[in-house]
Amino acid sequence: MPLEAVVVVMDNSEFNRNGDFAPSRWESQQDAANNICDVKLNQNPENTLGIMSMAGTRVDMKLT
Repeated sequence: MPLEAVVVVMDNSEFNRNGDFAPSRWESQQDAANNICDVKLNQNPENTLGIMSMAGTRVDMKLT
């Protein structure tokens, strides 16, 4: 597998953190992001993963 760079964009707005569904939208989004990260790192441990949040007045980005 080739080396990849992946950015996972997370919506952490108030609407997304609403607990109107079980599991909550935020928990479902976290599970999906964890699955994507696990698969990408298992394909090649040198892959680069980033997480970016999308709520508020600024963008917050975390890199491995």
